[in-house]
Amino acid sequence: MEPIAQLPEVFDSSRDLVKRSKDHISFLQGLHRHGITLQRPSLKSLERYTDFWLPFLHKYQSEELVPPADIAWLWHCHRLAPHRYLACIRAKFGPNTPTLEANPPFAFQLDATTGCIPSSPSSAGKQELLNKTMNLWKQEYPNESFFLNLEEDIEDEEKEEKKETLVNDFDLLGSTDRQATFLWQVSGPCFSDDSFLQEGLANYYKFLKLRNHTTKQITIVPTYQIDLFWHTHILSNIAGYYTDCKILMGATLNHDDSLNDRTEDGPLDTAFKATKAAWKEAYGEDYNVEGGMYRGEPPGHYYSPSWEASASQIKTCGFETPIGPFLHAIGNHGSSSTNPGKLSSRSPYGTAWTPLDGVAPDGKPAFVAAGTSQGIKAHPFKSSYVFGRKDRDGNLGYYHVTTKEAYDILAMRVSDKIWGARCKIDCATCCSLGLCAMGTWMKQMKKDLEDLQDLEAILKARAAEDVPTGNLHLPSHVASNPTLRSKHITSDGKWLFPTFYYASAGGCGAATVRRILDYFTLVRSKM
Repeated sequence: MEPIAQLPEVFDSSRDLVKRSKDHISFLQGLHRHGITLQRPSLKSLERYTDFWLPFLHKYQSEELVPPADIAWLWHCHRLAPHRYLACIRAKFGPNTPTLEANPPFAFQLDATTGCIPSSPSSAGKQELLNKTMNLWKQEYPNESFFLNLEEDIEDEEKEEKKETLVNDFDLLGSTDRQATFLWQVSGPCFSDDSFLQEGLANYYKFLKLRNHTTKQITIVPTYQIDLFWHTHILSNIAGYYTDCKILMGATLNHDDSLNDRTEDGPLDTAFKATKAAWKEAYGEDYNVEGGMYRGEPPGHYYSPSWEASASQIKTCGFETPIGPFLHAIGNHGSSSTNPGKLSSRSPYGTAWTPLDGVAPDGKPAFVAAGTSQGIKAHPFKSSYVFGRKDRDGNLGYYHVTTKEAYDILAMRVSDKIWGARCKIDCATCCSLGLCAMGTWMKQMKKDLEDLQDLEAILKARAAEDVPTGNLHLPSHVASNPTLRSKHITSDGKWLFPTFYYASAGGCGAATVRRILDYFTLVRSKM
């Protein structure tokens, strides 16, 4: 193939993407500093985003609006899946709905006086903008607090098993988990250097043009230097991003952050090698940027609001030591953000169960021991973990969902709930002398029992597998129903771990596991 002619170093003069990239990093730093990105958003925040913010945005789309911090983070991650975002708002408001953009982008407000607004003309102008958004919200939703009410948030989490967690079939909460470490990847010292960012903009232009100059369909993988500009371009204005893509490459380039298994010869590794080869063929240069590649997974202190990637800290502490199972990829791998391709992806669980003394594919430890404190609030929920012990003599703590032990614990808990559900049905039947046997309440209890029995069979089947992939022995009526089957396993047989596993098992992430027997004993004592 003939190398592409010399490319301009800048493009899209209507938007200064170098400056916007700095605003983008400042936005992420602000959310991190206030702890917004350090834990999965609550279901209350998700409800506030889908049921309040999006309709609010649709009604006042011509206004400059600055969302509260919890909503700003969800909105940020949703827009990073632009096809999904557009599909959602058009399903919600109609097929002709214009793109609901962030205006201004990379902005949030934490309370009535604190906010992050890039290029704010003055403190007075900034406060006026914050107040305007809050006043419009109060006018639209007089009974809904603009800022997240922590008391309501706690109450909401106690009811989480009754709430839908997908947004138009998109796992937005899962996306926030994946995006939470992006700041770490773009916090090396090079990302504060203007010449490095200018080079990144030129490389991003080449990245967009690369699709038209590959000999076969591949999934192209950016470096983190490029990925910063890709994210920034999308988040600045989705409609503008689509227009630019069509001008530069004749089509849109969708963004996807779900391919993150860096196992050697895995789908991401294979895609990155193909991208390197295509880049070399097109541009005659190596696809590697010092300071702009994969940095490993964040060290533990990254997950503290006090963490800050400042130049002084780097000089004092040296390079922050990364962790994770993919240390071999540091400095020579690209981002996990790709455009969806036709490569088959591996299960996020990897190809083998994680040993209890090992590290899971997502870089987290397989087992985290429980603290010495007791009480239901002492050991909070942890995403990707199941709390408990495998047997009476086992260690109490958090077991990663890629361990076999996690499924043994879940199966036992569901068995307890099945026993309790049967007791409640028997109790209700006995107390009513059978009169409510056909009532709505009884039907619902029986349906809940059937669901628990299905889940118990699935969990036991998973725990019995030699590897966390492959054939899963689903109940026949689940296997034959595409809707039910898709809740547990993908069309190509890869396991899923939906959030209702936690809720159905009960007590996951709590220091005390209360058996259903306690409940039934209490009921009998009041009869």
